[in-house]
Amino acid sequence: MSDAIDQIQLDAYGPDRFAEHQPFGRVGYLFTVPGDFPDDIPASLHVTASKMAVYRTRASAAECWEVRDVNGHRKVWAEADTRREAIGLAFNEIARIRRESAAEIAERRVNILGLPPVAVEAPPEDADETSRVVTDAVTTAFSAMFEDAYLEVKRTRQTALAAAAAYAAHLIRPHLPTAAALTVDVTNGGLRAVLDSDRKTLWYAPACPVGLDDATVEEVEGLMRDALEFGADEKSLEQAGWHNPGAHDDTYDLELPPAQQ
Repeated sequence: MSDAIDQIQLDAYGPDRFAEHQPFGRVGYLFTVPGDFPDDIPASLHVTASKMAVYRTRASAAECWEVRDVNGHRKVWAEADTRREAIGLAFNEIARIRRESAAEIAERRVNILGLPPVAVEAPPEDADETSRVVTDAVTTAFSAMFEDAYLEVKRTRQTALAAAAAYAAHLIRPHLPTAAALTVDVTNGGLRAVLDSDRKTLWYAPACPVGLDDATVEEVEGLMRDALEFGADEKSLEQAGWHNPGAHDDTYDLELPPAQQ
């Protein structure tokens, strides 16, 4: 059975694969866990093959890859930093449960039904399926290359968002020295308000008569548009110090870095 695991096929899917309310990523990959996996279980105890989906999600406040049943109870089988590791952990857990189930069935045959025992082989010492779940070498190389690039883009984006916050503070504090946060419409970069550390409004759009001149507002809004150009997903913004206060889905508060003494 290990040969089948080594040759697992990943089929990409798009936003039209699952309904919006279902707990799957909008894009990801489908794969099948064969019913005769793991290969140390007797053929008489094989089960129906399971269709799985692996996709990027958010768990424990950190983005990761998640593996979930496509059918049935849509159980989450594994979560990990990389797609490869998540699939491997899912195979490990599925193997563990199927082995336990096979052992229970074997025990019932003997102790309850009085039937001849069915041999259930002990799993090999190297039964960690994580290291065995691979595609061909070229696919593995491309996958690793993409995941490295993806992590680098995430780090660069976080750096850009942090730099934008520092730049915005530099532009605003000559006019509003106690500014501690901005309220920004992340759909268009619009500056909605400037707040102090107690969340008191120091300036608001569009009609506050004092605080910021039009030129400064336009410069800050252009900066916000540039910072948000590569997307405004909730997780990335929260990691960079943006928070949705809950009043409006597209309006976030951006914490400014402390003023330098």
